[in-house]
Amino acid sequence: MIRTFDFSIRGRRMGAANVLLPILLCLIMLSAGQSAEARRRKVKPRRDAATATTRRSPLSYEQQRRFDTFFLQSTIEKEKGNYDAAFDLLRHCLDIDPDAPEALSQTGMILSVLSPEDTTGRAAGMIRRAADLAPDNYYYQSQLADYYDNAGLADSALARYELMSQRFPDKVDLLYRLSDIYRQRNDYRNVIRTFDRLEVKEGRDRVFTYNKAIAYFHLGDTTRALFLADSLRRTDTADVSTINFRASLLYDMGHKQEALRQYQEVLASDPTNEQANMALLTHYLSVNDTAAYLRRVGSIVTDPGFPSQMRLKMFNSLVVYCAKGVVDSTAALPLFRRAAALPDADASLLDMYQAYMQMLHMPEDSIVPVWSRLLSLRPDYTQVRLKVLQYAIKQNDNPLIAKLCREGAQQEPDNLAYYFYGAIALYSQDKTREAETVIRKGAARINDKTDASLASDIYSILGEICHKLGKTADCYQAYDSALVYKDDNISVLNNYAYFLSLEKRQLDKAERMSATTIKAEPENATYLDTYAWVLFQRGRYKEAAEYITKALSHTKEDKENASVYEHAGDISYVNGRKADAMRYWRKAQALGGGSKTLARKIRLGKYIAE
Repeated sequence: MIRTFDFSIRGRRMGAANVLLPILLCLIMLSAGQSAEARRRKVKPRRDAATATTRRSPLSYEQQRRFDTFFLQSTIEKEKGNYDAAFDLLRHCLDIDPDAPEALSQTGMILSVLSPEDTTGRAAGMIRRAADLAPDNYYYQSQLADYYDNAGLADSALARYELMSQRFPDKVDLLYRLSDIYRQRNDYRNVIRTFDRLEVKEGRDRVFTYNKAIAYFHLGDTTRALFLADSLRRTDTADVSTINFRASLLYDMGHKQEALRQYQEVLASDPTNEQANMALLTHYLSVNDTAAYLRRVGSIVTDPGFPSQMRLKMFNSLVVYCAKGVVDSTAALPLFRRAAALPDADASLLDMYQAYMQMLHMPEDSIVPVWSRLLSLRPDYTQVRLKVLQYAIKQNDNPLIAKLCREGAQQEPDNLAYYFYGAIALYSQDKTREAETVIRKGAARINDKTDASLASDIYSILGEICHKLGKTADCYQAYDSALVYKDDNISVLNNYAYFLSLEKRQLDKAERMSATTIKAEPENATYLDTYAWVLFQRGRYKEAAEYITKALSHTKEDKENASVYEHAGDISYVNGRKADAMRYWRKAQALGGGSKTLARKIRLGKYIAE
């Protein structure tokens, strides 16, 4: 159970970011700020200590000036991300001074960016050469160590960090980095040695002691491990985490009963102690006592006295074990129900609950109440809102659809789906004017990034609503807009053609549009009925009879299709089949639909134009 504790300290990585600005400022000073005295005497300016090194031959004043200019420009280009330009400028630096560590270092780093694989080893060679030329320069040494580390050259990186820790004894971050590396390599003797060095530098620290105790345990020296654990307890008797730590050592040494007794001791004084509770739960699972595990988890997750984050963590572990089959897959369900009923049930808990229910493939109608509560706490949770909306659409629950879309548009005003479905829901409830207001808001937000099909459908709904309100001109304008976005929008073509035929206007245009629809869907009763009616209005009665017969063969006998039967009666009458006409008219009347003249047609036994 030692893994329960995480006492690692991450040292700061040594990178270029901490030193780039000083170098840049230094170079600016070198380039632009030479003293008048230096210019007068033609004395070569001194380089900053960060880049100082011993050269085999000094540069002339002019060489130094050119070198500093090229180096400064390369640094500027590098900061802009222009690595190719920076590389070319650094080449000029190396032509002037091949052993300049600053130029070698920066060239190597740029090469590692331009050629990450570095199969030729050029980058590594230059960075290593810079470090060799300036062995007392911390920046070049750390750059080389980091390069080895990032390249996966673990042994080389470790050797360099060790060398640096000796050469730069004031840089304690190096010791923290070394402790991390040794722990990752399970080199526990060196872990202990490194923390001993840290204690010399920074004094005794409980984190150092924890890590040394764990290292001794892994080396099999349980006596020293327990001695250090006891020393922690003596140092701070009020800190129960030291009891937990000692108990974890005992448990992993095989002294399980003594360890469990100590965990119970902790819980007696602090029932909500997370480490002790997790240790007991882990123990129950290790001995396959799932009943005890579930009892303890249940006592925690349904008790408001426990911190909410701890309860969530327990639920998360339980769900994972359910998914893995360690415990029954449905075991968490009653606990979630009880926890969700608590007054302090928050969005995080409900979110985990709904995800768990989906994992179990539970019916949507059982998840919807959880989704709804979650939305009330997190109205910006788009994913959940869309799930509830999808459910409401399948259930044809128009009031719920309208509510979800109204609230969704407030949260995401640019999501046009809310205006589209919201308007349809209102229109289906005969709230036509409200529907018009909503769909016009959606149409106003259409732009060049809007999906063409969605834009076309929005204008399609607007057209139908405007026709219902008697706004014929607005209706046709909306349909024209819909066809601009999608010229093969079949439902728009059908409705446009039908409305034109009812007004007996632009019948050529109506026929072309209607013909497109039946070509796309030759067995669609609605489209066949429209085409037959356009032909009827154009006086082509025999052709109209042919298509209305096809429409009837695909028509269900319900109220929505009463107009199809009435059209069949009208077309039959003008074709001289009066008995058929009376039969179709009566069928339309029996279905509960039809036009205002239907009753007079039946009573008088003849066709009456509207």
